[in-house]
Amino acid sequence: MLKAVLRTLTIFAGICCFMLTITRHHIPDILCSRVLLNDGCVHNKTWTPDKHCVLHNYTTSEIKHILSSRGRLGSADVWFAGDSRVRRLGDVFAALLKNEKHVTLPARHNNFKHIVKNISHNMTIEFIWSPFLYVHERHGGSSIAKKLSSILTSARSDSPSFVFLSSCVWYMFRHAEDFIKRFTDTLLSLHPVIRNVSCSTETRVVWVLNDRVYPEHWNVKKNVKDVFTSANIRRMNEVAEHTLKGSGVYIWRSAHVVSDMIGQNDETNSPSHVSLYAIQRKAQILLNIYAQEFTRPWPKENNNATCHGNLH
Repeated sequence: MLKAVLRTLTIFAGICCFMLTITRHHIPDILCSRVLLNDGCVHNKTWTPDKHCVLHNYTTSEIKHILSSRGRLGSADVWFAGDSRVRRLGDVFAALLKNEKHVTLPARHNNFKHIVKNISHNMTIEFIWSPFLYVHERHGGSSIAKKLSSILTSARSDSPSFVFLSSCVWYMFRHAEDFIKRFTDTLLSLHPVIRNVSCSTETRVVWVLNDRVYPEHWNVKKNVKDVFTSANIRRMNEVAEHTLKGSGVYIWRSAHVVSDMIGQNDETNSPSHVSLYAIQRKAQILLNIYAQEFTRPWPKENNNATCHGNLH
């Protein structure tokens, strides 16, 4: 009886969260953002979104317009939290916004901030090192629950516009025997925290599905190598989607579709990282999502709306 009541309350909370999200944001914005986050189509080694959306490669002047528009609405900041995979996405995204040809790589396994200064409102891209995304701080990682909860008490101008979360491979490294269970338990602990942020603030929380792995590039213990497979990555992606249902989180599927399409090249010889070009393509998708959500309006001489008719 108690389990049935709890299940009913969880479903009701999920419905309330969705309705509040619809109320706060324009429906076309949500739909177009969803399209950019979804699997999309791959043709001739090129990824494109489905339906009525197009993927733009923004110029430096257009990027400044995007960031300045968001700055007038509130905080332009973006947070990335998790392991080195999502950290590299933050690094490349910062380089794209700052028009830097070379990606700045901060010290490993540490928190850091990139400051974008070439706009009227400074923008901070913050990375929170939390490879397991534990609710409580341990193993050298930050308490992601505490960090997310701080959004609830912050002014809108001090809250991030987006939070990108991702975790996966460290569970395989450190907990080969029961990595799925530990990963699931962490997501269950995060669920109510994410739901509170999604339902009560303007911040969008996005879960980045993980890319395939390349175990042939690493000599590890046999028990780790046995679980360090792309098949298990897919299992963990499925667990994340299922466990985070009803939390109000956005699931970013196109990220791993692009990575699988491009894969690795000679510049990358890592068991867990794809090529720089793959990450740059994901950063462009991220920028398109950012532009779709916040740019009002585009200059009349430009026709760069991600979804035709929704940004003008």
